[in-house]
Amino acid sequence: MNKRVLVIDDSATILELTRHALGAAGFDVTGTDDAAQLEALNANGEIPDLILVDVNMPQFFGDDIVAFVRAEWPVQTLMYLFSNMPETELAQRAQECGADGYISKEWGLERLVDEVRRIATVAALSASHACGACHGVGRGRGRTVAPAGSGAGAG
Repeated sequence: MNKRVLVIDDSATILELTRHALGAAGFDVTGTDDAAQLEALNANGEIPDLILVDVNMPQFFGDDIVAFVRAEWPVQTLMYLFSNMPETELAQRAQECGADGYISKEWGLERLVDEVRRIATVAALSASHACGACHGVGRGRGRTVAPAGSGAGAG
């Protein structure tokens, strides 16, 4: 079964490029500019395996969405901030809101696909081993949340 990815972003161009790149890599991708889609998926029990959420959107901030989901919903899905803001700020926001990490839009589509593959692999290892701490998977609290190879700290 393909890993399901939800991308929440206010840019139609980013949504289309991200859907195409991740879809071509074998992921089942849904893109939306509306956080209400996430609520609908939760209500239907269809939470994706990974959620990439833009930080700066007109109606809401992505880190607020992550913090809300972590506090209010009993879901274990991986949530990553997805933005073009400076990496130091993005890493800080990811850690503060409880995101599992971040992906910078500045890295480009090839690295986006590589990072999502890495995330999916680590998540699969953690699920089969039932010990996320052994593989560095967990909420952003108290650890560096930068993806491997980002140069933004050691996890």
